[in-house]
Order: sequence, then structure tokens, then C-alpha cells
Amino acid sequence: LGINGSHRRGRRNTAAMLETALQAAEDMGNVETEMIHLSDKEIKFCVHCDACVGKYKKEARGEKLGFYSESRKRHPGHALHGCTLKDDAQEIFEKMEEAHGIIFGTPVYILGMTSRLKTLVDRLRYMVHHNCLRWTVGAAIAQAYYPLGGQETTLADLIFAMRALNMIVVGPGLGATGITGPFFVGGPTPWEDDGKIVAVDK
Repeated sequence: LGINGSHRRGRRNTAAMLETALQAAEDMGNVETEMIHLSDKEIKFCVHCDACVGKYKKEARGEKLGFYSESRKRHPGHALHGCTLKDDAQEIFEKMEEAHGIIFGTPVYILGMTSRLKTLVDRLRYMVHHNCLRWTVGAAIAQAYYPLGGQETTLADLIFAMRALNMIVVGPGLGATGITGPFFVGGPTPWEDDGKIVAVDK
């Protein structure tokens, strides 16, 4: 499952990178992929009401995969989803829990992920408490205008989030750089972008 955190619609840099990563997964054989564009979704801010801490799903991910889950023995499931906010995030939650692997993609905004992606990550709090993504493989892709334009800090934020979710994090690890956009590869500057040229394709 690819999650595109870009604010821009269409096939832009982040979408193009996720396409490449998902295609590589499909090339491994017997793999189905899907990409979610957060620019098309309505996702409300987490209000930290803590309602999700006490609500459990009927089936724990560990039990579905055949793993022992002590927390589920202590707290039998009785709720569909822990979050009290109802919006497009509910559909994304279901897809994330069904996926065996998730790739987060984002352009860099002031040394971090986009506000759209951060809003979704904040809403995953109940997944942390209930281990909903435990043993799910996770990876992250970041792209910026300059070669060292905050990709490393953005990737670090996403890696820490995936670790909090008990995911199996793959990739270059903390401190790694992401993909460079127009400045390095000769693509259009943001103010010259006509929506047709994708810099990372170069």
C-alpha cells in the first residue's frame, strides 16, 4: 500500500516515486498494490480524546497472522475501530491493516512531512495502543528541492512513527537522504512547474 502525502493532485514527484516502488513490489511476483492520494481525502485532526485507548477491534492483527498476542488475551475485542472521528480516514485504516507492507511518500515541507500525512499519522494512535500494524513491513520516501533539503529529517520522523507502530522498518535507516528534485536533476523549478514534467523521472 502506497500512501501519497502530497498536497498536489495528479502524477507529481511523490506519486511518481511511489509508483516506481510499488511497481518494484509487483515485479517480485504475486503482489497486489494500491496507492492512496491523501489530497483526495478528508482527514480530521486528532483531538487526543483518548477514546481509542480503551476500544479494541474484534480481531487483533497478531491473531489474524497466527501470532501470540498477550494484550488481546487481557483485553477482548469489542469495537470496530478505536477512533471516534468519522471521515475518510476510516477507509484508510482498513486498507492499512489489511496490507502486508506500507510505503509512506511525501515531499519535504520545512524539514518534515506534509501536514496531510502528519494528520493521518497522528490519527494512527489507536493502532499504536492495539498493535494493529505489528509485523507490517514499512518504508518511507521523501523528496525535496535541494540535495540536502530535509529529506533526512523527514525520513527520521516517519521511521520513528513506524517504530512506534511496531512495524518492521526497511530502507536506509536514520540519517539517510531521500530523492532530490528539480535543483539537482535539472527539472522545472516550483514556480515554473506546468504540471507536465516530473523532475524525479529525470
